[in-house]
Amino acid sequence: YEIAQFVDLIGYFSLRTPHTGKKMYSYMEQAVAVLHAQNQLLSRHPNANLYANLAQFVELDGYYLESEPCLVCNNPEVPMSTIKLSSIKVDSKFTTTTQIIKLVGSHTISRITLRIGDLKRTKMVRSINVFYNNRTVQAVVELKNKPAMWHKAKKVTLVQGQTEVKMEFPLPIVACNLMIEYSDFYENIQASSETLQCPRCSASVPANPGVCANCGENVFQCHKCRAINYDEKDPFLCHACGFCKYAKFDYTLTGRPCCAVDPIESDEDRKKTVVTINTLLEKADRVYKTLIANKPTLEMLLVKISEHRLDRSLDDGVTTQTTTGSTQVNRAIQLLAQKYCGECKISFEELSKIIQRVLACRRELVAYDRNQRGQGTIQYQRASCVSDCTEKNTSPANPPVGRCYGCASSATEHCLTLLRALATNSAAREVLCKQGLIQELVEHNLRRGTIQVQEEVRQLLCLVTRDNAQSTKELCSLLTNRVTMTLRGRVVTSDLSTAVRHEMALLGALIQKEDTCWEQKLRCVMQLFLMACKDSKSPVVMESIILPCLKILQSLLKPEQPISKKNKDKTIDSLATVQPPDGVSIDLAKWLDGDSKYSYAEWLQRMPGKKSDSHQNKPLKKEEARILYLSEKYGHRWYYRCMRLRGIQPLKLTNGSWLKEVIFNPSSRLARQVVCNMVENLCQGTDRKKEVLLLLTGYLDELCVAGENLLEALCTNKKVAELIEEARQHTRSEKKRLAMAMRERQLGALGMRTNDKGQVTASGTILQQMEDLGDETGLVCVICREGYKFKPNMVLGVYTFTKRCNVEEFETKQRKTVGYTTVSHFNVVHVDCHMSAVRLARARDEWESAALQNANTKCNGLLPLWGPQVPESAFASCLARHNTYLQECTGHRDISYSSTVHDLKLLLLRFAQEKSFHDDTGGGGPQSNMHMIPYLIHMALYVINTTRSASREDKALITYLESNAGSPWLDSCYEAEGPLYQCTLSILILTPARWNKNKLTHLRRLILLAHQRYVSPSATTKTLLDTNVKDYSVYKSVLIFFGLIDNIYAHFFKKVNVLTDDQWPAVLAEYIRHNDEALLKASEKILAAYRDELLPCASFDEFCDVAGLLEEISNPSTFISDLLQSLA
Repeated sequence: YEIAQFVDLIGYFSLRTPHTGKKMYSYMEQAVAVLHAQNQLLSRHPNANLYANLAQFVELDGYYLESEPCLVCNNPEVPMSTIKLSSIKVDSKFTTTTQIIKLVGSHTISRITLRIGDLKRTKMVRSINVFYNNRTVQAVVELKNKPAMWHKAKKVTLVQGQTEVKMEFPLPIVACNLMIEYSDFYENIQASSETLQCPRCSASVPANPGVCANCGENVFQCHKCRAINYDEKDPFLCHACGFCKYAKFDYTLTGRPCCAVDPIESDEDRKKTVVTINTLLEKADRVYKTLIANKPTLEMLLVKISEHRLDRSLDDGVTTQTTTGSTQVNRAIQLLAQKYCGECKISFEELSKIIQRVLACRRELVAYDRNQRGQGTIQYQRASCVSDCTEKNTSPANPPVGRCYGCASSATEHCLTLLRALATNSAAREVLCKQGLIQELVEHNLRRGTIQVQEEVRQLLCLVTRDNAQSTKELCSLLTNRVTMTLRGRVVTSDLSTAVRHEMALLGALIQKEDTCWEQKLRCVMQLFLMACKDSKSPVVMESIILPCLKILQSLLKPEQPISKKNKDKTIDSLATVQPPDGVSIDLAKWLDGDSKYSYAEWLQRMPGKKSDSHQNKPLKKEEARILYLSEKYGHRWYYRCMRLRGIQPLKLTNGSWLKEVIFNPSSRLARQVVCNMVENLCQGTDRKKEVLLLLTGYLDELCVAGENLLEALCTNKKVAELIEEARQHTRSEKKRLAMAMRERQLGALGMRTNDKGQVTASGTILQQMEDLGDETGLVCVICREGYKFKPNMVLGVYTFTKRCNVEEFETKQRKTVGYTTVSHFNVVHVDCHMSAVRLARARDEWESAALQNANTKCNGLLPLWGPQVPESAFASCLARHNTYLQECTGHRDISYSSTVHDLKLLLLRFAQEKSFHDDTGGGGPQSNMHMIPYLIHMALYVINTTRSASREDKALITYLESNAGSPWLDSCYEAEGPLYQCTLSILILTPARWNKNKLTHLRRLILLAHQRYVSPSATTKTLLDTNVKDYSVYKSVLIFFGLIDNIYAHFFKKVNVLTDDQWPAVLAEYIRHNDEALLKASEKILAAYRDELLPCASFDEFCDVAGLLEEISNPSTFISDLLQSLA
């Protein structure tokens, strides 16, 4: 920071102070000499090439490979910061009025801030003394009771009740240890009669004698550590832990870490210091060897990166502390960054700190020896000692070359700043150019340093060459030569972008600066551009040279609109002062060669001025207009001959071969876009537009793949569209003819032919047998794509996802009944195909593999389907496996038909409550889960039929339906096997006729359930507390639930016929087993009724209409109120 201010002052006074020309010349000569010297130092530094290569891949926060750490670079002045005392405290000791704190290291402290909390009026601090010392001790106890070792820093006096104290030091103190003494207090006279609180039982205890009558504890013991001070009855601080019951002290320091060593006050201290120096030097030697050992590894990694490979041995040998997220980065670059920015940085910083301590110790030695031997005899000793002790870390009169790369880089940056300030003087620019500054900057500084430094170098070059034709010519020639040498193969093609990037950026910066030398800069850009276009096939050349040149030219083709008030509303054409007689007439080749006769100034002198439009204000007669036209026509011809312009032909766009090379170059889309914008900017007038269209029309044959898009654009013209359509029809008919001929040949090879009607007939018996093949119409396996038609004996299953849950949310038991709920994406698979896929993918879990077949939907079960010809033993085996799956994923051991009925109930409730089906699985929706309903019913029916439980469940259901309205109805609203369960069970037990007979009873109990749970959600009641009819939304879910079950009867089981009621479970199971296709179609109808009829209902009257209940419920508007009143 100080050097930056120093450079600013030098630049300011150099420009503002009147000097003679000779003195100013000397200053600038010295500035350029300093820059040259620093550049030479950087170029010849042993690590210069290594740092340059590292900078391409990692951010260089420092130069960590220096053999001798520079304390200027690596010991910047850290600003003062706020530090909590507790955060830098290593150890502490206490007396009744003193805190002794050992800090983590030496600190420079300028202020201490104290905040006092929990202040008690009984005893308050009056004065505080702050002591410090800078001695390193093993334990803080060594400093206790040794006042001679302490230096007093500050004494402050507090007023009563003061809660914040700021202790400012006139000069910052350097301390390793602090001692804070509370020396005086404000005492309360009534303190002796005060009642205190027992620290153990919290009982009130008189201050005298101070023993708790309840538990016998000493009330004056420390509340934190229970220590008792037998020397002092009521100490201010606990001598064991430092706890203060009268206040809480929070210290904050304003300071920074520093390097300080113990002062030498005796020969014993001197011996310790010498031992310390030797120890530190040995440690520095070890750290330095570790640091230098990293250099070969870094060089090897850079070679590997340049060769785009990495040895496996290196990958294993270097460390592997990389994160998973960084695997996208080149492994060698990762290792390089880890090695340099991690290991090298740590070692170098450690080495710097050691050297700092060594120097500090040596300074103390010199100071002690000078005091001991006297001033008279110390001169020679001091000189030799300083020479010996600081030989490696100070700067002698003639500093050795190449010592510190960081200092040289910093000096270069500040020198550039100074030169930029000097270059603001026009006379100074001439001198700087004569000193060879341009060559120096381009050769050494243009591509060195950070991005900001490179930008500063470019701006300095622009400033130095401003309005200076000779220096501009020199710079342009230098840049052209460098780029030309690069293009001619002096570098590897892949490195071309890096080789010319800085030169092209400098050209762009030069063009942006407006001065009198703009023509030379533009000529340089055009020469490079046309030269690069000869090698435009190379993608690297296109991106590195042609594209930057195009961007520069585009910015010149479309200048910014005028912003002055006078010209704000005028176009650029209206501001022109000349009007070329026949376009832009110039000999481009001679202009590029720099012929002075073809410069812009000569061209401007030859061009006629722009004619005035004042005569257009008056309408002209036909004869007058004719005369004016002829006079202008022959006047231009006369002027053209007099100014010898005949030999210079107008510049034609068709001569630009570069346009074709760039616009059809496949390697750079951005370059093509820039060229298109440039062509658009060229269309400034009717004649120019015509010329551009002619130019682009000549490229139509080159469109190739893009021809179809052009035809589509041309079809906007009707006549052209007809011609295009005619050509397309001809192409289609020709392709069709060729295809038919190929088809006949292929059919003949297969033993087939086409008859007169275009029908294909087969001659072989094998082909005739293929007519018997048909497509599967029912359930199909997602793996083998076969169903019951071609694999009738194989068990199909549905992938399901089941999770553990409570079967009834409103159950009032202390331990709710646990069950499970199932959802599906309804992907059907053969159980054998599933097991084969699992066996083939042994590396994956069974259900991870199954998720791939299940449309990437999570699953943990395979619900088996009993097909028409599937043996019962095979189905039973698969069902047992499915039950095992359920037990594993839910922990529910009792997999019975009752659990399946609860599962079906919960699935129907998902529909009724419009809940999501895919929250847990990531797939599946209402349609797929509607398909699964019949097969859940079949699973429950199979268990009921095999265990002969149908008659028992039928009796229980009849008992439920015939129970008297009243308290049992209210109690059942909170039972697991309540109305929702019984209504679901009806599908398995009741025939459609019995359902129609009892469905109103189910409806009443469902409505009562919704009402009661809304009125009293957490507890049962003996009577109905509220008989007022609630909003339809309260009853909507149970009404949709009822409607779904009614639709299941109406659509799924419409064609199931039974002779007696007790046959229903068996007949229904057989129907589901043999009618998979019909059930799929019926589920679509139920889903449509659910979405289009049940969900949109907004009132109970509308629901009755949709559900077909108006015949049974004559007055829907009073049905619910009558039901509630009957239960009141």
